Formats: sequence, C-alpha cells, structure tokens
Amino acid sequence: MPSYDAIIIGAGHNGLTCGAYLAKSGLKVLVLERRDIIGGCCTTEEAIAGCPGFRIDLGAVNHQHMCAGPVVQELPLARHGLQYLWHEPLWFFPYDGRAGWLVWRDLDKTCHELSSFAPGEVEAYRRWHDFWESALHVLEPLDLAPPPTPADMMRSTETARMQELWRALLTPPGVLIDRYFQDPRVRGTMAWWATQRGTGPLQAGSVLALSLQSAGHLTGAARPSGGSGALCEALRKLIIAAGGEVLVGTHVTRVHIKAGRATAVGTETGELFETSGCVVSSIDAARLFLGLLDESDVPRGLIGRVKQVSVANTALFKLDLALSEVPVFYRHGSRPEQTIASPVLAPSSDYVRRAWGGILAGRPSESPVLWAACPTALDPSLAPEGGHTLWLAQFAPFALAGGRSWDEVKQDVADRAVETFCRYAPNTRDAILGRLVTSPLDRERLTGNTNGCPWHVDMGLHQSWGLRPLPELSRYRTPIANLYLTGSGCHPGGGLTGLPGRNAALEILRDAGRKARSATLRSAARDYAGLLKSLLSFRR
Repeated sequence: MPSYDAIIIGAGHNGLTCGAYLAKSGLKVLVLERRDIIGGCCTTEEAIAGCPGFRIDLGAVNHQHMCAGPVVQELPLARHGLQYLWHEPLWFFPYDGRAGWLVWRDLDKTCHELSSFAPGEVEAYRRWHDFWESALHVLEPLDLAPPPTPADMMRSTETARMQELWRALLTPPGVLIDRYFQDPRVRGTMAWWATQRGTGPLQAGSVLALSLQSAGHLTGAARPSGGSGALCEALRKLIIAAGGEVLVGTHVTRVHIKAGRATAVGTETGELFETSGCVVSSIDAARLFLGLLDESDVPRGLIGRVKQVSVANTALFKLDLALSEVPVFYRHGSRPEQTIASPVLAPSSDYVRRAWGGILAGRPSESPVLWAACPTALDPSLAPEGGHTLWLAQFAPFALAGGRSWDEVKQDVADRAVETFCRYAPNTRDAILGRLVTSPLDRERLTGNTNGCPWHVDMGLHQSWGLRPLPELSRYRTPIANLYLTGSGCHPGGGLTGLPGRNAALEILRDAGRKARSATLRSAARDYAGLLKSLLSFRR
C-alpha cells in the first residue's frame, strides 16, 4: 500500500488549494472526497431536471476575492485551464420605482450613478469608502498568515486610529450605516452587505462584512469561464500533474492516531490510507473531533471546547432557473449591464430588517432579500444557444418554527422568490424552462456542513482571527501531532478565497522543514512583511 506525505480530507476549494501548494512543493498528496464530484460549495453541474446543457453553480458564483488574491498569482492555474472573465459593473441594486444603482469598480463612476437618485449621499459614500479602504489596508494582511493572538488584537487598541476601527467593528452594522447615510434605499443596500456573514443588520459582531462593496472598488470582480467548478478542476489537474491523487466517492470515517500522531485515515468501505507525514482536515473542527476521532485520542478538555463552537441557525436557500431569455429590468432602463452585474433586491433598510426579523423567528421571509446572478450573460457557454441561467439566493433559517420541514415548504419558498424577482424583471416568469431548489437542509445533506452553513462555523468577531474556531486551533495545527485543519472553519473564514487552504499549506511546509517553491516563498515573505507592518501599526 502506498504511503503519502499528506492526506487531505475533503475536496472543497480550500482542501484542493492546500493540496495544490503541498504537491507543487514536492509532497506526495492524496485528496479524498465523499461526493462523486470535487468542489464542495464550488461546483458547476448540469443539475436542472429536463434541461440538458444548462450548467449551474450549485454554490459560489462570484470570485471577487479569489481572482485578485495570492492563490491565482502563486499557482499556475491558467496552465491547467482556469480563465477568469472580469465583469463590469460589479453589482446592481434596483429599488422600488425606477431608481437603481449600478456599482462599478471605478469609484467616480459609481458615485455618478448614485447622484442620479440620491445626490445627497455621494459625499457620505466617499467618506464610507475612505474609511473601509483604510481599514482594509490594516486588516487584509492579517488574512494572509496565521492570525494574531487575541492578546495581539487587544494591544492594537493602543492608537487612536485603531480605537476608532475597533469601535466600528463592535458596533451593530445598522447603527454604523445610519451614522453615514440618510436615504433608506442606500441604507438598504448597505444593510444587505451587513448580512453577508449570516447575521442580521442589527446584530453586533458582523460589521466587517460592510467592507465588501469597498473591497470591490479595490479588486474588481470575475467569474471563471465555464463556471465556478473550473477553479476546482484546475486545482485538481495541478495536483495530478505534480504527482498527487484526487479520489472521489471516498468517504473518510476515521482518522487513526498512533502514539499521539495521525498516521492514517479509514473509509466507509474499509479502505486504509497511510501517511508518513500529515493528515489535513478541510471539514470543520466539530466534525473532525466529534466524528472522525476516538475520544481517547483527543487531549482532555478539547472535546468540550469544540462542542462550544457555534453554528448559527442561518443558511442559504438557493434557486437555480433555466431560462429561454435573459432577465430584463424594464422599469430600470433595460440596460444589459444590469444582468452582467449581480442584481440584489434589497430596496430599503426597513425591507431588509423585516426580512431578517422573520429569519430570526424561524420563518422564511415573505418578502425575501434576494441576491441574483445571470452567469450566462457573461459566459454563454453555460447554456444552450439562446438560453440563460439565473442564480437566486436568500438567507433562511435552517430549523423552521413550528416543527415544519424544509422538504414540505421549499417549493412555496421558491415560488415567493420567483414572484419577488419578477416584480423587477417581469419577463423572467414566462421564460422559465426548469428549476432546481436547494434548501438549507438540502445543503447540509449535499455538503455535510452543519446546518448547511457555508462558512462551517459562525463568522462573528467571537470566532474570527485568533479565535477561529478556537484559540488553540486557530493556527491550522491541532494538539495531535501531524493533524492539521483547513477550510472555511479556519482563519480567515468562509467565502471563496482559498486562503485557509494556502495558509495551512505554508504552515505544514514550515513544520516539515520543506521549502515552498520560490514564487510562493516570495509571496509569503511579502505577506508576513504586511502582517508585521499591520501589527506594528497596532502598537504605534
């Protein structure tokens, strides 16, 4: 039986990213995936019944952070087929009536669009962007290396600048939004951004999500040609080209520990894969320690700590449509750019808050806040000639009030989503050829993520940086020798970035006394220099 230098559990994009860095650096890598397709929450599949040729992204669709981040700069993914299609504008926010806001990468162009319906908010928006641009210059380097400890983060409050940043980070998002903006439509747009970590706009601890629109001005946005799954396919090809293996349909059910060290993994069918190096789990800490390890192998006290890691009752409800024509926002000018961008239906702050009131009470929203994308408007290869796909997502409770089952109500919730979207793009109703509904329960069944949570565990400040998922697990290592963590449950968290996979791989190579290839080393040196600069700015 062959022995591997690294065995990675799970072929989501972070597990594959970790495997690609390790394989590129000369390790013999094996990636094992439970499903029959790689990608986790980043797959592109022909999955709408009765609609052959319509390929949909079952999870992530936009690659704003991945396309501009270090992973695609350090790994030769273009050589393995990855091509990004950059799109402008980035976002489209239609409001009730005829007003709508196209958000471009260019700040001035975005402000010009804003001035057409809310001229009094232009200067506020510029100040808002200035604040978040400054904050991101301090915070983003922290994403590119193991996170600072809680003590380091607390010491960062020594300067007036950092005190103001921490004051903002601890403020409920809705309160911060209202300090800057007066127009309820602009407040609604920002309130939607506040929910992108799965928490309501009035819940403290999630304000960092408000930086995402400003980040788009800095990075731009793109989608892979051929769909999101093209990223994972390029990572798989890189691993194989470097001598590694990626096996699907292989469900890991046990991590074997010998003399305090991870030595092998066992599968549901009785296969045993041994490692002379390490085991890397890209599933979250709770599923690893509570499901794949014998309690006797886990250091005393850790099991109880892992059980305290929180996963909220909020997940994504998603609807994919096959269409015979592209959606058109007639009341908002019928501009083709509106469907090249990602439309978001969040017409006012009150609308967003009402929707979240229902979610927190365990009820799918009667008037849902919808995030949409029409991937075929940018990439026609994803559908037969003349056809289009529509990606519709909304947040929803995983556990429904009154003991209801998602299997009973999901079609009704999907109907409401269609009706809501058609108020803005009415031609969509008669263009529907087929649909696929994915409830939070379906997502849990599909990916194994607890509560269908796309971030594995909560993304609040209580589980960020050196606290994610726990302080003793925050640097990708575990107390068990040769057993590592990666994935969305690790720093810097969920979203399509590849950074948990990359950062974990660099720490594994460091522990093994192996050198990353030169391009990766140069980039890592820059990252650590940026981290040091940020930490020094904390103390200044």
